[in-house]
Amino acid sequence: MTYNEDGSVTYTKDEHSRAQKKLQWLNYLEMAGADNSEAWDYALDLRAEAEGSDDE
Repeated sequence: MTYNEDGSVTYTKDEHSRAQKKLQWLNYLEMAGADNSEAWDYALDLRAEAEGSDDE
């Protein structure tokens, strides 16, 4: 991944493919109802902690 001076980001084809696969997997998890579980709430807490925020 390359951060460009104009604020854009350039990805390699391989990086783009990996990102697409992860997004597809997340979509499957959401369709399966994973976003309605305690694990989802825990993941939100982990993200807020990592980002230094209490907001969700």
